[in-house]
Amino acid sequence: MARSVELFAGAGGMALGMLRAGFEHDQLVELHAAPCEILRTNAARDPALWKSENIRQADVRHWLKERPTRQYRDIDLVAGGPPCQPFSIGGMWAGHADERNMFPVAVDVIRELRPKTFVFENVPGLLHTNLLSYYLYIVSRPRSDADSWPSRGSPKGIGRRNTPLARSAIHRGAGCADDGSALRSNQCSRAETVTRTCSMPSVPSTPAN
Repeated sequence: MARSVELFAGAGGMALGMLRAGFEHDQLVELHAAPCEILRTNAARDPALWKSENIRQADVRHWLKERPTRQYRDIDLVAGGPPCQPFSIGGMWAGHADERNMFPVAVDVIRELRPKTFVFENVPGLLHTNLLSYYLYIVSRPRSDADSWPSRGSPKGIGRRNTPLARSAIHRGAGCADDGSALRSNQCSRAETVTRTCSMPSVPSTPAN
């Protein structure tokens, strides 16, 4: 069975979908105790889901810096749902200025582990007019040699490149706006899944300590 790492795992909804798609979870990383307890409870009830020892209650930023993380390089899949609040109505579409924005570390994981495929999901608000340039910047990052992200106070309009993703997908939207109302047709067309199948060029790896 193909192997995966699940980031921002929550209570395991996306992990369950990836399991049904044929992926076995080597790690499920989640910051909060309550969803980790749900993951462990379900693992005990059905060991075929995932192993309790593979559930990590940790900040993804700290998890990535751990030496054992490097054993997951070249894994088949990295998947997850970075927190959506920075891109939702409730978060006032603050985007990169919101300290809850975890897309920088999500992309850092991709650059470090170099999975064959990755899938990130988020709310349609990520494509809001005020955030679209930041979305395009996120898309450019997996193939970028740049090592730093802009400061949280950076102005809108950063990184208007739309570099193709490398053997990857970012899933955006599910047919409803952030407030639960139906998306207009033009919003739906922008919220479709983006996939590419090009080869990933060489990206500098983080040196071992």
